[in-house]
Amino acid sequence: MAQLHRCLRYLRLTALARFFDSYGVQSSISSADESPHGIIDHENIIVFGTPSSMADFQSDLDRLSYRLAPYPFERYVVDTHQPHGSPGEFPAVQESASRTVAPGIIALLPRGSEGGRILIVQGLQTMALISYLTSDEGMSEITRAQAKQGNNYFEAVVLSEVNAGNPIQSRMVAFRTYKGSHTSNQIADASPSPVAEDQNFFIDSANH
Repeated sequence: MAQLHRCLRYLRLTALARFFDSYGVQSSISSADESPHGIIDHENIIVFGTPSSMADFQSDLDRLSYRLAPYPFERYVVDTHQPHGSPGEFPAVQESASRTVAPGIIALLPRGSEGGRILIVQGLQTMALISYLTSDEGMSEITRAQAKQGNNYFEAVVLSEVNAGNPIQSRMVAFRTYKGSHTSNQIADASPSPVAEDQNFFIDSANH
């Protein structure tokens, strides 16, 4: 079972490396159990999981304005900025005994002073989020949003429909550019600062 988990983890990381490749950023895959504070600044980091499993990266999660509710709730995303037009929360929806629409967060942030990046994929359905992010449709949707805002760094809310744990479809429902600090510990304990309204957009899910 442990070997299977390692294989699945490697496959997920291989898929996520494609996202960095789309930026022309060369990436290699390695696994490390040490604290993220020991990872040198110029390396790119990919992390995925829930708030409870990503405790070592809490200072990076604190940089986000979209927050996944902490354990044991972890079934809704809160917009801490709540600009005009924001729904404020993005809850999970139980459509049937086996089918769920679950919210998640995808964010690309700068890290360190040497041009490193951290890609955060957070939610209860990380496999669905990774499938979306590495699909042509998902990458195209994010690329269009980045082009509209003129900034490569971003955070987004994605709703994923899954049936018995199997991804069906995902869609981005909110996108915000990130213009904060490159160093996580500089703002880890600070409250999120206001974001100008033109740096956000929200997608009416009724249109999908």
